[in-house]
Amino acid sequence: MKFFIKSIQVILLVLSFQQISFSQTCPTSSISAGSNTTICSGQCANLTASVSAKKTTSTYTVGSTAYSPFSFTAGSTYPNGNIDDRWSPVINIGFNFCYFGNTFNQLIIGSNGELSFNTASANATESWTISTVLPNLIEHQPNSICGPYRDIDPSIGTTATITYTTYGIAPCRTFVASWNIVPLYNGACNSITSTFQIALYESSNMIDMFIQSSNSCASWNNGFGLIGIQNAAGTTVVAPPGRNVLTTWSATNEAWRFTPTGAPTYTVNWAGPNGYTATGLTAAPCPTATSNYTATLVESNCSGTTSSYTSAIQVTVGSPSINATASPTSICAGASSTLTATGAATYTWNPGGLTGSSITVSPASSTIYTVTGVSGSCVSTTTVNLTVTASPTVLASSSNTVICSGNSTALFGFGATSYTWNPGNLVGPVVFASPTVSTTYTLSGSSGGSCVGISTIQINVNQTPTLTASSSPTAVCIGGSSTLTATGAVTYIWNPGAFTGNTTVVTPTATSIYTVIGTSAQGCVNTQTTSVTVSNPTVNAFANPTNICAGNSATLTGAGAATYTWNPGNLTGTSVSVSPSVTTTYSIVGT
Repeated sequence: MKFFIKSIQVILLVLSFQQISFSQTCPTSSISAGSNTTICSGQCANLTASVSAKKTTSTYTVGSTAYSPFSFTAGSTYPNGNIDDRWSPVINIGFNFCYFGNTFNQLIIGSNGELSFNTASANATESWTISTVLPNLIEHQPNSICGPYRDIDPSIGTTATITYTTYGIAPCRTFVASWNIVPLYNGACNSITSTFQIALYESSNMIDMFIQSSNSCASWNNGFGLIGIQNAAGTTVVAPPGRNVLTTWSATNEAWRFTPTGAPTYTVNWAGPNGYTATGLTAAPCPTATSNYTATLVESNCSGTTSSYTSAIQVTVGSPSINATASPTSICAGASSTLTATGAATYTWNPGGLTGSSITVSPASSTIYTVTGVSGSCVSTTTVNLTVTASPTVLASSSNTVICSGNSTALFGFGATSYTWNPGNLVGPVVFASPTVSTTYTLSGSSGGSCVGISTIQINVNQTPTLTASSSPTAVCIGGSSTLTATGAVTYIWNPGAFTGNTTVVTPTATSIYTVIGTSAQGCVNTQTTSVTVSNPTVNAFANPTNICAGNSATLTGAGAATYTWNPGNLTGTSVSVSPSVTTTYSIVGT
C-alpha cells in the first residue's frame, strides 16, 4: 500500500511541473485629456479628462477565474522544513503589496495552507482547528489569506513540499506560495493529499488561488476546509460561495480571484501657458491664441509613493477663414454662375438664403453675395461680386407674316448691331426668307459684347392651289363653241375675255390659248392653260374642160378640204365626172 501511495504521489509531482503560467494582466493607469478642440476668439474651452486608475484594497470582490497555476514546486523551500502546524520565519515578498488598506513587503507562510501579514507570529504554532467560519481571530492570524485552510501535515508526506518564489519584473511581479502533495493529518486520512497555491500580484494587488486538489476526510475536522481573506480587525471576510462554510467539500482544478474594488486615489492637475492651472477632471482655459494644455494624473501607489501619467491637448483659437469665388464672375442676363465657398463647416448665402458650399444663381442684375461660414460656434463672412450684363432688347418683324408657298418675305431685325437668323443662318438686319412650310425664325442680336438678345417671329406658309384646266371640245369650226372648265381653286378668271367661274363657254374666231387664274381660300394663286383649235377651210373647184359638147363629159376637181360633195347630182369625191346636157353651174361643199 505505501508503494502504491508513493507511486501516485510521484505521478502528481510530475504533472505539477508542467503547470507553469502567469495569470495576471498587469494594470496600467492612464489619462486622456480628450480630443483637440477649436474655440472662437474670446471664448473659453471646456476640457474634460478621462482616467483609468487602479482600484484600492479597502474592499474586494471574489469570482472564479481560469485555472492556470504557476509551478507547484519552483522556488525556495519552506524555511522550517516539513513541520506540522507551524508558521514560517519572516519571508520577503519582493515588492510592496497592499491588503485591506495597508502596505506589506513581508509575510509568513502557515503549513496548513494560509498566509498572514502578521509577521509577529513568525515561527509560532499555527492553529489546526476549524470550529467557526471566517472572520475568526481565534483560529487565524489577523490579515490572513486562507486558500484553502485544512489541517494538513507536510511532515508525513515523503514527497510533500511547501515552496515560495517571486516571478517577473517591476511593476508587475508575482509572489507565489505553493503546497504540493501535502497529506491530511490523521492516519486514517493521510493518504489524501492537497496541491494548491496562493499568488499575490504587484500593482493590481489581486490575489489568486489555484487549487489542483483539496479533498476532505470526514474522519478529521469533520472534513471541513475554508477559503477566504480577512482583515486585521477580524471584522471583514471575502470568500467564494460554498467555501467559507462548516460543511464537507472538495475541489479539483478550481481557481478563485480576489480583486480590489475600492475607490482609486488620485488627483488630476492641468497646466497651460501663461501660468494656467486647474485641478480636477475638467478645465476651462480661455486662451487668446492656439495653446497646448497638459493633464497630469498623480496616482497613489501601495508603497506610499506616487506615479504620474500625462496627456496633452491643443486648443485652437480663431474664427473660420472662408474664401468665396464665382465661376464665371460675369454673366449675361438669364445665364447662371456657380458660387463656391471653402474654409468652414456650413455655409449660408444671401440674398436668397441658400445653403451649401456650392450654389448656382441667376440674378437679373449685378449682385454682391454674402456667405456666412460656421465652424462649431465660430462664424465668419465674406463676399463675392457677380456682374450681370444686360442683353440687347431685339425685335424681329416681317413685311408679311403669311405667304403662299413659293413666295418670299422680308425679315427685319431691330435693337442690336449684328443679327443672325435661324434656321438658315441668315445674317443681317434685313433678310429674305422663302419657307416651304410654316416656320419660326429666331433672331439673335448682339451689340458688340458677348450678351445676345433673342426674338422670334412666325412665318405661316399657305400652299398654292393645285389647279387643272380643260376645254371641250378642244377643236371647233369657225363659229363653233367650246366649254372651258377649271378645278382646284375657289375663284377663277379666264383670259382672254376676263371670264369668271370654274366653267365658261367661248366661241373663238381663231385657234386660241386660254389661261385660268385660280385663287385658294387663303388667297394663294396658281395658273393653268388650255387651248381651242378653230378650223375654217377654203374650198376651190376646177372643171376640165370648162366647155364641152353635148354628150361629152368634164372632170370636176376639188381642193382645200378633206371630203367633198358636188351638186347638182350629190356627187362625192375629190374628182367626179359629169356630162350635163345643158350649161350647168356646179357647187362644191368641202368639209
